[in-house]
Amino acid sequence: MKKSNFDINHIEFINWISWYGDFLQRLIESKRVVRTKFEKLELLEAFILRASVRWEVLVRNDIITSLNRDSSEYAKALNLKLRKHLSRDECKAILYGHRYLDFKGIDDLKSFGKKYLVQKFNPFEAIKKADAQKINEFLIMRNLLAHYSDLALRSYLKSI
Repeated sequence: MKKSNFDINHIEFINWISWYGDFLQRLIESKRVVRTKFEKLELLEAFILRASVRWEVLVRNDIITSLNRDSSEYAKALNLKLRKHLSRDECKAILYGHRYLDFKGIDDLKSFGKKYLVQKFNPFEAIKKADAQKINEFLIMRNLLAHYSDLALRSYLKSI
């Protein structure tokens, strides 16, 4: 059985984020199609939501890749008897077959990784503190744009 690859997950993520950045730059500089500041802001907000989706896909793919490489820590944490090497579909089924994965921030993600992923295959431990802070700020922005709630606004204002 061919094993999943973290590099492929990350290259795909970087390619999408780079494409979004290039496309946004062209739109912002545009004088014909997207003319007003309001229109440019609307597009920027939409792209923040799209970029956050790409982040969630990367996180999901990395978790699946980790479990696909070695599910022993997950099995141990849940007191289950699982094969060490599961297929990607089996990993998906046991991880989020019945619910949506939701991480509140990098600390939550790192905690999950520590608890359920074999250290050797836990990509989240490599996230540096400064990067974690930027990702968390981005997720707070995403939350504000997705909900426009008072709670999300307070969280955003506290972060800036």
